[in-house]
Amino acid sequence: MRILVTGGAGYIGSHVVRRLVSDKHKVFVVDNLSEGHRAAVHPKARFYKAHIEDIALMTRMLKIHKIDCVMHFAANAYVRKSFKNPLKYWDNNTLGTMDLMRAMLCAGTPYMIFSSSCATYGNTDQIITETTPQWPVSPYGHSKLAAELFLRSMACSVYRRGIVALRYFNAAGCEDMFGLGEDHRPETHLIPVLLRCAYRQAKFVVYGKDFDTPDGTCIRDYIHVTDLVSAHVAALNVVQEGEFQAFNLGNGRGYSVLEVLNMCKKVAGSPIFWKSAKRKPGDPARLCADNTLARQKLNWTPQFPELHYMVESTWNWIATNPLGYDTPPDSVH
Repeated sequence: MRILVTGGAGYIGSHVVRRLVSDKHKVFVVDNLSEGHRAAVHPKARFYKAHIEDIALMTRMLKIHKIDCVMHFAANAYVRKSFKNPLKYWDNNTLGTMDLMRAMLCAGTPYMIFSSSCATYGNTDQIITETTPQWPVSPYGHSKLAAELFLRSMACSVYRRGIVALRYFNAAGCEDMFGLGEDHRPETHLIPVLLRCAYRQAKFVVYGKDFDTPDGTCIRDYIHVTDLVSAHVAALNVVQEGEFQAFNLGNGRGYSVLEVLNMCKKVAGSPIFWKSAKRKPGDPARLCADNTLARQKLNWTPQFPELHYMVESTWNWIATNPLGYDTPPDSVH
């Protein structure tokens, strides 16, 4: 297939690009590099530095390259930052998706695999299925849900686009053997934050030690990025014209903050100094996915559910890339 990946220089997007190239698809990447890294893009993918909001440019690109499917990762994804600048999140995540779809309609591109989020569900301590009510509690979650609702309407009898929305839980790990890692600025994901604390001997703050969990810290469902990649490839086999489908991507179990912290200490072979603080308002005790539907419909099963592997692959990349993608290739660590 001829696939356009928006946000293909980002964390998950770059991993998906590598797999698509490996599977012999013809891959094109669009990224404005506001948060992505040019060095993360596979050299066999054709790269364009562009904005998805440029409808005329995106239309020409989709037409010229005869794109069969768009995998749409381009978005702002910092939950706490979204409270400080909600308009940016609605502009990029919701209106950007609408602009991209306008280009797809103009070009006749039939399919989209959409990077969505468990943030569309909001706060619930129940195991989350695809039918769990979606009540987001952050501007980020609202912007993703709004994009989903819009895309659902694009599968109607008038436009007949084929849409698969993949609702990620906590992406983790990396394909360090291929030189791909996790390099957000600032970093907000728990595992790389903890490992960088171990690397730099910095102090970590645990927000909340009074949750109704075995060790008092909140529990989250982590999924290895390689398993996310496999789900995107599987989605190519089920996306259908005129149909909107949504799937949860998680392991179906969770790990507490202290479980993750202790695993990071073990893998890094270094202490992690931490202190506790009051829990942040609205944080649920547990967020875990029911991935039954993805297993059944996508014929997909997570292959790397172990926390140790997620942490170890991240540590391997950080240890050889302490400055992220800015680390000189000839550096010795």
